[in-house]
Amino acid sequence: MDKRELRAGIYYRLHRLWPWLAKPGVRRGFRMLGWTLLVSWLLFVALVLVLRYVVLPSVGDYQAEIEQAASNAVGQPVKIGKISARWSGLNPDLVLDQVTIEDKQGLPAFSLQQVESVLSWQSLVRLRPILSLLAFDGAVLHVRRDANGKITLAGVDAEGESDPALAEWLLEQPHVRVRNATIVWDDRLRKAAPLVLEDLQFGLDNRGRRHRFGLSAAPPSALAASIDIRGEIKGDVGEALEQLAGKIFVELDYADLAAWQQWVDYPIHLPQGRGALRVWGDLADGGGKLTADVALEDLRVRFGRKLPELDLSSMRGRIEASYKGKERIVIGRKIELQTLDGIRVAPTDFQLAWQQADNEHNVGSASATFLDLAILGRLAAYLPLDAQTRQLLSQHQPEGRIAELRTSWELANEKLARYALKASFTNLGMQPGGYFPGASGLAGTLDLNEKAGEVSLDAGKSSISLPAIFPEPTTDLDQLKARVTWKAQESGLAVKLERLQFEGVGAAGSANGTYLYTGNGPGVIDLAADIKRADARIVWRYLPHAVSVGARDWVRLGIVAGKGHDGRLVLKGDLADFPFRDPAKGKFLVTAKATEGKVDYVTGWPTVENIEANLSFGVGMKIDSAKGTMLGAKVSDVSVEIPDFESFDEQLMVRGFANGPTSEFLRFIELSPVSKMIDRFTEGMKAKGNGKLDLSLDLPLRRVNEAKLRADYQLLNNQVDVVSALPTITGVNGRLAITEKSILANDIVGQVFGGPLKVLVKSESGKVGIQAAGTAKAIELQKHFRWPMMEHLAGSSTWTADINIRGRNADFVIESPLTGISASLPEPLNKAAEASWPLRIERSAPDATREQYKVNVGNKIAQALVVRRHDGKEMRAERSVIALGDADLRLPEKGLAVIVAAPRFDADSWKDLFSGEGAQGATQSDFALSYIAIKTPKLHLLGRDFSQADLTLRPREGGWQIALNMREAVGDLIWRSAGEGTLEGRLRRLVLRPTVEVAGAPTNTLLNSLPSMTLAVDELYLGEKQLGQLDLKARNDKGAWQLDTLNIKNPDGTLRSHGVWQNKGRQQMRLDFDLAASDLGKLLDRLGYGDGVKRGSGGLSGSVEWDGPPTAIHYPSMSGKLVVNAEKGQFNKLEPGVGKLLGLLSLQSLTRRITLDFRDIFSDGLAFDSIDGKLTVKKGMMRTSEPLRIKGPAAQIEMEGEVDLKNETQNMRVVVRPELGAIAAVGVALINPVAGAATFLASSVIQNPLNRLFSYRYHVTGTWSDPLVDKAGQTEVMRPNVEVNATEETKEETKE
Repeated sequence: MDKRELRAGIYYRLHRLWPWLAKPGVRRGFRMLGWTLLVSWLLFVALVLVLRYVVLPSVGDYQAEIEQAASNAVGQPVKIGKISARWSGLNPDLVLDQVTIEDKQGLPAFSLQQVESVLSWQSLVRLRPILSLLAFDGAVLHVRRDANGKITLAGVDAEGESDPALAEWLLEQPHVRVRNATIVWDDRLRKAAPLVLEDLQFGLDNRGRRHRFGLSAAPPSALAASIDIRGEIKGDVGEALEQLAGKIFVELDYADLAAWQQWVDYPIHLPQGRGALRVWGDLADGGGKLTADVALEDLRVRFGRKLPELDLSSMRGRIEASYKGKERIVIGRKIELQTLDGIRVAPTDFQLAWQQADNEHNVGSASATFLDLAILGRLAAYLPLDAQTRQLLSQHQPEGRIAELRTSWELANEKLARYALKASFTNLGMQPGGYFPGASGLAGTLDLNEKAGEVSLDAGKSSISLPAIFPEPTTDLDQLKARVTWKAQESGLAVKLERLQFEGVGAAGSANGTYLYTGNGPGVIDLAADIKRADARIVWRYLPHAVSVGARDWVRLGIVAGKGHDGRLVLKGDLADFPFRDPAKGKFLVTAKATEGKVDYVTGWPTVENIEANLSFGVGMKIDSAKGTMLGAKVSDVSVEIPDFESFDEQLMVRGFANGPTSEFLRFIELSPVSKMIDRFTEGMKAKGNGKLDLSLDLPLRRVNEAKLRADYQLLNNQVDVVSALPTITGVNGRLAITEKSILANDIVGQVFGGPLKVLVKSESGKVGIQAAGTAKAIELQKHFRWPMMEHLAGSSTWTADINIRGRNADFVIESPLTGISASLPEPLNKAAEASWPLRIERSAPDATREQYKVNVGNKIAQALVVRRHDGKEMRAERSVIALGDADLRLPEKGLAVIVAAPRFDADSWKDLFSGEGAQGATQSDFALSYIAIKTPKLHLLGRDFSQADLTLRPREGGWQIALNMREAVGDLIWRSAGEGTLEGRLRRLVLRPTVEVAGAPTNTLLNSLPSMTLAVDELYLGEKQLGQLDLKARNDKGAWQLDTLNIKNPDGTLRSHGVWQNKGRQQMRLDFDLAASDLGKLLDRLGYGDGVKRGSGGLSGSVEWDGPPTAIHYPSMSGKLVVNAEKGQFNKLEPGVGKLLGLLSLQSLTRRITLDFRDIFSDGLAFDSIDGKLTVKKGMMRTSEPLRIKGPAAQIEMEGEVDLKNETQNMRVVVRPELGAIAAVGVALINPVAGAATFLASSVIQNPLNRLFSYRYHVTGTWSDPLVDKAGQTEVMRPNVEVNATEETKEETKE
């Protein structure tokens, strides 16, 4: 823009003023104004020059006067370190350094590093000091509170009236600044540490009535962040609050609220917490508004001394508060909080407004977008509420969510004159209390005021509780729809149930009606309901308080199942007259039809089920059923009735008939209290078949133990098991009459043990007695009792029984003469049918799981004591003892004990009896043997007779331990049954009787079942012969009995042998043996051949076999080889027939046939130096395989031939060479000693030339007992020495 355009613009805007400026008066005025301004300017310049060059340079000279003036102004000593003056532009600037104000004690109360004041030229106009800038730098202000609570500010008492002139003067200054100030708060009353606020900055800008300010300060970082306050006020000091206007903003980003408690008194207990705050405030038009954003975290707070601490993890939201005149409004926006224990208030908006019209009139309103009553109820525990409010919250425990709540009220003279409320709700509920109802899960809307109201419900899962009406007040529902209206009228509060539809697990239906509450009494009702379905089990819940407790309890416990339909409820009249016994005053009636019903009419009695009945409830109750079942029996015409619910002594009456199985009738007795009255007589009974029952029961509900029962039951061809100890009774007919205390039967008949039975039953003194008589067959007795040996009984006999039953136990005594019963048993139990043996069987029960039988046959011919125990399935034998003869019946610890105390006992016969499979099976199943004791003078066992026998057999480790004590054997044996069995043991004495040789062999069964043996015998006898010690070891090897060791040892000799007994198409025994005799004479004496041989030693060895067992040698089949040798002995003189074969060897039969008379030499027996020979045996014929040579001092003898061992015959050739050389020398010496000496020398040198000159031959035949000897002749034998030496070598070989 150029100058021309500027001039044009000015001219365009001001050209209209030119005519006015051209006027003379105006021109004169402007000239005067110009001169005035010039003069003023000159004066101002002169003043400035004076101040600059005259006053200000010398201001320090007046420091004392300035300090004194300041001290007088503040009333306390003021010290100024330095005063200086300068110019700030065109304004003079006065600076005071190090200014200190002291308190009365001379201590610094307020200090300033510097005070700067810039003088404004407005002071000349206003005629009072006006500063364009007032600044305080480095101020330190001490604020103290003494121990008495007095507060001083910079040493100046803060209490009392303040002078407003100073405040007015400060608000006139354009700019006021406080820079880098510090405030120290010293609270001696709380005895807290000094609190220091540092870096305080303050600014105040004033322009007339408008005042803007700002403040920031930094408290200790542990306490809070920096504080920032800004604001603006329009108004003057002294003006009323309504005339002021302005704004304020406060910001605090962080503060430790608990830490400030050292210096700040909170109205609540706050041990922990931190938070942030922003506040906006507005003041205008006589009203005010405050908006605050609050954020708190980790806050622990207690609102009362006796209240619990509230632990808040966070709390946030905005709170707005405003006022104008008498109206107050509080608004919350998105208020939310979260506690550590899970309480959470979701973001919620609310508004509360009220107005105090006058002292007696108050109007208010409130609204909320969302309220969770349960959460608020939980928070109420932490709030300082009055006791009544707290008690109501605790009692009713409100819950649910309220939405869009709108309410208003008006109070007049502290009374509610008008009110209105409108809201919707979900899951609404509260606990009932007193007459106040309760509910849960309700949803709907509510609209009410002081005149009328309406509530609509549309809920799913919910419940309603009416404690004022029902003792069981709570009803659970799956669906609830209702609309209820009410209206206040002169007659009272009129309530109308326009519609009610409900559906739940127990019932479904609808209702409508009216109710009028006048304030006098419970009110008047007219209610009708239709029940389309119902569960009979919940009927008791809808019986009101008027029904007695006893009757209600019976309905609760008695009706245990059923489905109801076509139900109808009518309740009409004044509730004060309920249950309307007078029909003119009202009506209460509930009717319904029921199917699948079940009635437990008395606890402990069998129930009636599958009922189809009509039910009615009014003054009383009645159930009429045309059909149903009871324990499987069909019932008809059953009625269950309580005539009057309110009777002092309510009576339950049951009547009915039943047809069905007798087993169900027995269950009826067992399950009823009658069972205890008759000592549980029917418990455990079993029955098959049907019967008829006529039942009548009267039961006082308050005295159920005084029930009156009458039950008549007719048995129709039944099968009955009274108790497990007794047999099944078949074909039972008769009648039982049962009352609450007794059972009676006079004409019951049936079949048992295969014969007819007649029974009389009567209960007395707490037990049931049965007397029975009949006929029993032996085979039926065996089927029931399963005792050993009973299968050997046959026939039948009469019997009588006296039975006492207590509980499930039956004690009885059965007696019978047993005439007609035969027994095919060994002695002493063999019995003919016509014989009479008194039998007595006593049964008792030591406890609930055991039974004991005591049996006596024929006055102790046989006895038994049996204890059986129930194993969970059946009774089985536990301990038993059976005795033959008069023995003490002592029970073993377990199993079966058998005691034999008879004069004679044939064990073989009894062994054969029990070897059968049937007897063995019975024994194994029910009677496991514990031990067998046999004590008898005569015992027949293994085909032999034993005397004075005392045996005990006990099971041990899969076998038996056998103790023997009798004349034939004494010792202990152990039998192990694994495999073919093993017999081990040691006998102190064993006596074997000589056995007769038998042909053949035992059966293969014996050989195959023969056990292994390990047997040691200290003293073995064969008859009266003491053989010594026996060591026997044998084993069964697949049918072959291996004799690994068969040794016999005594002081005179030892037999060592082994062999095998086997089956090779026939029984065969093979034995290898070696008999060594240290004293042949004594050994033969042990064997019964006394005086046969004197002295001597020798042996007999070989291997032989025969057909048959080892205990009986079968000579016709015997074969084998034998080697015999002996030395240094002498055959004694034996009579013929004594020693048999030994007599043959002694050559005594030859002494009568020798030609030369050598009887003096042989008459006292043949002495021998050695005997050697080898023999073979085949088919019972023993032959010499080479001559048997006997060498002695008197002769040399050779024997050849054979011996028949079976027939005891012989065919032997004997050569005898007498020793004549020595004898001749003796004879010659008697005549001529020189010649005798020569003869003896010759006989010695040329080896008995004389006996080579003479030898005698004999032929021996006949039997061993009567041998025949024929002389075969005399020969001269000339044998070279070589031959003799060969013979000697042969003898040595034989010995080896």
